[in-house]
Amino acid sequence: EQDKRGQVAAADRLEALLREKGLLYESRIAPRMVGFDPCNRDGEGGNPLNVLALASEIAACGWSPAEVSKAICAEVVPRDVSIEQFNRKLSTDSGMAPVEENSIHYASLACGHTNYVLRCIGAGVPSSCRYLSENGHMSVAKLAQRDPLMADVVASGLHWTVIKWQVRVFYPSAMKFIQSARNISSTMFRQES
Repeated sequence: EQDKRGQVAAADRLEALLREKGLLYESRIAPRMVGFDPCNRDGEGGNPLNVLALASEIAACGWSPAEVSKAICAEVVPRDVSIEQFNRKLSTDSGMAPVEENSIHYASLACGHTNYVLRCIGAGVPSSCRYLSENGHMSVAKLAQRDPLMADVVASGLHWTVIKWQVRVFYPSAMKFIQSARNISSTMFRQES
C-alpha cells in the first residue's frame, strides 16, 4: 500500500507475488459460476442497470477479447454461501439472470459487469435490444448471427486470473486493493468537450 509507483503498478506487483506463492492462476470459467465480489465497487458489487445497458453497448460495438484481458476473480471460500447470497439479492427482481443454488464458485474483482452480461444472455433475460433480443428476450442464437465470438464466450466464459480462496482469509486487504486498482480506469474517463 505504500508503494511509490502508484496503485495500478502496485497491484501488478501484488499479483506477481501471489503467483510466485502459488495463490494465483489462470482459468476459463463459465459465466454462471462467477458472481460479483462484495468488496467490488466499495460494497456495491454491481449495478443491474449498468449490466443491461452494457449488454446492448457490447452487442452494438462487437465483442473484443482485449477489452476483458484484465478479468480477475477470487475463489469463494469453501462452504461459504455469503457471496452467493449477495449475488442472489442483487439479481432478484432486477432484470438480471437468476442465481441458482450452489452455482457461484468465484467472485469478480474486475470485469464483473461484463460477466453478468454473459450470464444474462445465457439466461435469456427480458430485453428489447435489437442486437440481442428475440421475442422480447436475450437470445444466444440471435447474438450468434451477428457476433459468433461473443456467443461463444456466453457458453465458454471469460479467461480469468483467479486468486485462491486463502488470500481472502489471510490477506483480505489484498482483495480490496486489487479490485480498486483494476477498476480505476472506469473512474478515470474524462468526457470530451
